[in-house]
Amino acid sequence: MHNIKLPIFYQPNEVVFLDDNQNFLNSLTIVLPNEFHYKNFTSPETCLAYLKDFFSKKANEPRRNIFVVKDEDEPGMELNLPAIHQQIYNKNRFKEIAVCVTDYTMPVMDGIEFCEAIRDFNCQKILLTGDAGHDLAVRAFNNGVIQKFILKDSPEYTKTVIDAIAEQRLNYFIKQSQTLLGSSFETNPNQLQFLFNAEIKHYFDQACNTKGIIEYYLLDEHGSYLMLDMHGRATWLYIKDEKELDRTVEFLEYDNAPKDVIDKIKKHTHIPFFFSIDDFETPFENWSAYLQPVIKSVRTENTTYYISIMAGDDTPYKLEKPILTYAQFMEEL
Repeated sequence: MHNIKLPIFYQPNEVVFLDDNQNFLNSLTIVLPNEFHYKNFTSPETCLAYLKDFFSKKANEPRRNIFVVKDEDEPGMELNLPAIHQQIYNKNRFKEIAVCVTDYTMPVMDGIEFCEAIRDFNCQKILLTGDAGHDLAVRAFNNGVIQKFILKDSPEYTKTVIDAIAEQRLNYFIKQSQTLLGSSFETNPNQLQFLFNAEIKHYFDQACNTKGIIEYYLLDEHGSYLMLDMHGRATWLYIKDEKELDRTVEFLEYDNAPKDVIDKIKKHTHIPFFFSIDDFETPFENWSAYLQPVIKSVRTENTTYYISIMAGDDTPYKLEKPILTYAQFMEEL
């Protein structure tokens, strides 16, 4: 299966902590970043019941309508792109459980036994263990029972745990994306190649850190994303490859669009981006607001990607309706 680097969507989700030492849980969760929300358990039985209830209800929910059938005579599926960013209007989107962190040494049921019990649940498992459980943790990792283990005497232990949660939360959405894209890649293996590009992923991460982005959603097959911070402020990242820009130029020249509009796209100094149908139907002479300056280019073996980014209320792009922001969600917890 393709190892994508950039998921097609990402949201801050719940982290479940299990440790029979309440003081340890308090000391750990008090230093978690603001974009983490969590639930603590000191009893494996209580935590297991909570997870079983959550995932049994989730199994009965309708699957995200991310795919639509391409053609009745063809088995291939294609992405329903609007359904991806429409998730921002789902008030329950932050309630998914992405990561479970459990201690190894506990009475009644140890951490590996607990992870075995939740093995089939769709979340990433992190085991915290001392030296005594190291070999067992390695075996559990190799057998796919856990996705990560951390020794309690690791340097900067708290930071190591927080970094591991962030890593595994990203892996959760990468796995989700790979599952959703599996059928689509079988019929069109050359699509969405920007998802595999390390340089694009690096720039994307820089933009997220600079803008305080905590959730994002793929908008089109070229690589554009809608990105939101804790307060629901939108940042728009646009990606177009040179082949798409060249096709746009041919279209504009055929329809006798203004020369200055054609030149900006032809010289690859600007990217045309339209979020809504109304945006796209804007007359050519009013395209200026939708031509965004290129701020980075990434050359690959097959093409060059051109990237632009805009944020704030001065952009022409607007969300369809109000959303529940992560800040509001946290206040309601």
